Amino acid sequence: LVDELTDAAEAVGAVNWIFNRDGKLVGHNTDGTGFLRALKEKAGFDPKGADAVVFGAGGAARAIIYALKNAGVARLTIANRTVENAQALASTFSEGRFKPTAIGISRDELSNYVPYATLLVNTTADLATPVTADMISADAVGYDAVYAPPMTKFLQEVEEAGGIAAGGMTMLVFQGIEGFEMATGKTAPVDTMFAAIEKALKAG
Repeated sequence: LVDELTDAAEAVGAVNWIFNRDGKLVGHNTDGTGFLRALKEKAGFDPKGADAVVFGAGGAARAIIYALKNAGVARLTIANRTVENAQALASTFSEGRFKPTAIGISRDELSNYVPYATLLVNTTADLATPVTADMISADAVGYDAVYAPPMTKFLQEVEEAGGIAAGGMTMLVFQGIEGFEMATGKTAPVDTMFAAIEKALKAG
């Protein structure tokens, strides 16, 4: 339904914004850049050079892996219940020296990667946590792409380990902010937008 796709939309395999550029409809995806802004502006974390583990291999994982690749993470591990899906995703984004590792979610496999990671990202919809506090570094940032509830079991484990926990509401808002700014050419009212979603989540 669009005339063109941006590199982001093509890589992620999804469109969440459509822009009219001189009569051409351009499909774009702001999930990845929204995630990076959420990490930097709300969690105070720059993923460049980080050792990252992403749990899950669905659509959200795809957008986040694309973003982390562009942000220059040093090492990326994809952990998923179905290892074949993680392997497919790792293969999709392998390029040059960037070669993600695909593993399952057994404790033995995770123990080789999770304790050394400075960034843990959960993209699974499962309300259980993929990893427990005893495996998480106190220096790690844990990000959960799920935005409701705001404090998931995964984030509780990150906090218990002494790490920084950040919920998916920030990614949700920042992907909207990214699109708003591209569509209007104006600076988004960030504080107003965050206040509105916090109010909506409390009411819901």
